[in-house]
Amino acid sequence: MNLKINIIFKYFSFFLLVAILNAYSIGNNNSIFQVAKDARSNSLSGMHLLSSNVSGVFTQPINLNDDIRGDSYFSYLSFFDNSVKVLQVAFCLKSNEKNNISFGIINRKIDDISNTQIAWNYSDYGPSFNSIDYSSISSFSDNEIGFLISISSRFKSLFSFNLKLKPLYHKLYSNFAYGFGADLIFSRESNKFNLILGLENLLSFKKWDNGTEEIYKPSIYLNSSYNFNQKLFIFIESDNYSNFKYGIEHKFRKFLFIRCGYNNQQDLSLGAGIDTEVVNFNYSYVQYKDLDIPQFKQYSLTFKFKGLKNLYKDLKI
Repeated sequence: MNLKINIIFKYFSFFLLVAILNAYSIGNNNSIFQVAKDARSNSLSGMHLLSSNVSGVFTQPINLNDDIRGDSYFSYLSFFDNSVKVLQVAFCLKSNEKNNISFGIINRKIDDISNTQIAWNYSDYGPSFNSIDYSSISSFSDNEIGFLISISSRFKSLFSFNLKLKPLYHKLYSNFAYGFGADLIFSRESNKFNLILGLENLLSFKKWDNGTEEIYKPSIYLNSSYNFNQKLFIFIESDNYSNFKYGIEHKFRKFLFIRCGYNNQQDLSLGAGIDTEVVNFNYSYVQYKDLDIPQFKQYSLTFKFKGLKNLYKDLKI
């Protein structure tokens, strides 16, 4: 390894050490991008996986070995018996062995939130049920939209890095906010073993029109995966040194996948997927230990431009 690469690695190591120290013992946040993972990831306990299609644009590194130019992604996710809905759309603009540029939009919406501010008279002991004026109860919505630009590049044959820029807009009742965040992800992939190091919410904030400012503290994760004969895949991830996730994925007949995930909070996730040359479809279901209702369901669909183009040629003939 020449002197120039040695110097780069020294700077990279210093930056990584500072990031780890800053992120130590810092937890997650309620940013809209925390619910932006695709169905495959969520069926494996919400891990950050090396993605082979544009669905990974929101929170995951994209494998530069896969040509996904022109691919488009759609996802629908629901929480708490459909009271919270999340829609995602993504598109890959450029893709080759050295670079990838993709962008995405995510919308989280909660409708029919009851507004009871003027529905009753408050006392020192709280509201009295006899004094509630039900005709004065109105409703409002919580609507948050996030935009994402993902830029990936390969450094020699050593590793790939991915920069994600994340502006957002949030409308809650009569108030609104603007925000911004950034992620930086490093990945090293091989035929058998993948390693991912991610730094999320760097310089992330949300500022409301009333002057209130939310600061999202950075977090760090480390993900590793091992491939057994292209059929069985094992995943392990650590978030902020305290949250551990485990996942297993099995491939059948070259296009069918089943998945299962588990974490140290005893939350269970399940899922399945179909991957063809034309489309990629995934479903995930998550049941949290402390809740009695099916809290988390997601459907995601990716259209592959190259496969659709070849299919069109075959049908045209």
